[in-house]
Amino acid sequence: MRYASILLLSALLLAQNLSAQTALPERTHDGRFGTQCYAWGRDASRELCNVSFYKLIATPEKYDGRLVSVVGFIVKTFDQVVLYPSKERYEADVPVEGIELIGTSMDPEDQKVMAHLSQGLAPVMVLAVFDGKYAGSGIPRLGAFRNIVGIRYVPRIPEGPAQ
Repeated sequence: MRYASILLLSALLLAQNLSAQTALPERTHDGRFGTQCYAWGRDASRELCNVSFYKLIATPEKYDGRLVSVVGFIVKTFDQVVLYPSKERYEADVPVEGIELIGTSMDPEDQKVMAHLSQGLAPVMVLAVFDGKYAGSGIPRLGAFRNIVGIRYVPRIPEGPAQ
């Protein structure tokens, strides 16, 4: 009987310790499990969700109307500026995975990115409000970015030996 009591007490303490270790913080970078996203540096009264493109594809309703930061490949096609998760998804002609940019920013850095679109795809980070209800106009889309805060060119650093 005493052995069973000690065993039960040990199991309860272990379970309590494990649940404390897996408790979610109040804020996370992407708002997972219903947490808030981190406060945005420019305006602490707003939150900014740093989201993977695939999280947007899986749960667009979760980020609808929220300020998000997403990395992808931007291209101008049929007078529409669209962000795709990868160069391969654009080339595979999967328009439903594209997010249309509606109303570009007048930031000079953003204008540099837009000027490079004539050369094809460009890797970028977009900071904007996500509209998950937008389904495209003529071409099916995952959504749209509105109230664009910034578009930054983010080239990948080539791997290899340092020179």
